[in-house]
Amino acid sequence: MTASESEPERLEIDTETWSKRDLIQVISSRYFALGEVESGEYSWRVNGINGKSVSECLLDMNSHLEKLGMIGLLDRGNPPVMSVVELPTGVFVMPRWQQVVIWITMFSFMTIAGTGLLLRNNPELTFGISIIADSCARFSIPLAITILLASEAKRRVASRYGVSIGQLTPLAFPISEPIWPFGIAGFISQRRSDQVPIPNRKALGLIEVTSPLVLFLSGIIMTIVGISFTSTQPPPLNSPPMVFSGNSILEMLQFL
Repeated sequence: MTASESEPERLEIDTETWSKRDLIQVISSRYFALGEVESGEYSWRVNGINGKSVSECLLDMNSHLEKLGMIGLLDRGNPPVMSVVELPTGVFVMPRWQQVVIWITMFSFMTIAGTGLLLRNNPELTFGISIIADSCARFSIPLAITILLASEAKRRVASRYGVSIGQLTPLAFPISEPIWPFGIAGFISQRRSDQVPIPNRKALGLIEVTSPLVLFLSGIIMTIVGISFTSTQPPPLNSPPMVFSGNSILEMLQFL
């Protein structure tokens, strides 16, 4: 080393070993103004810093804690209580290939349900490729597109609040009953709900109402389109009559 070169800065080593509580407290103090210690292993009364709300501070901290296998939660209080817990082991996030397999299976089930509905309403039809194609065009594809729209709308609303929820996947059965002809029994999420922290109640409400709202509006549109394609001529007397029972929405629309 020449005289012109400056001596490198010395690194100070902390001889004291940090406990896990010390580590979490230091990390939390970067994102919150910590107050009284609450019951629980890693819990404090907190306030936001730098003009941010506690919800915004929680999102910032969780982006750091997630890499360490932990997550912060907020409980009601004045000021609110922030607790840090470990993420459940074996965090389940459905891989994309499993989603593709489930979607193909569920689409097949919806097609079978649609085929059964067409055969029930038109007994003169015979099972074949043409009726399967008709079931896809008039039943499975519109349902699948609607579910994809509802899933993507929910994901986009959640992403606005910094929440990653993944996509929805339908659960369907190859059964079409008059009381519920769609063959869909429910939905499963790509991520478990207890592993997805929601910053506040407003975000929770908007995220959870998005999918049902999209499904509801899409159902109204498809019902109106379906009625517009329905023939106004009565069926011939040699064929069984088709019974159609409208819902309350259609009963209100008939007076417009």
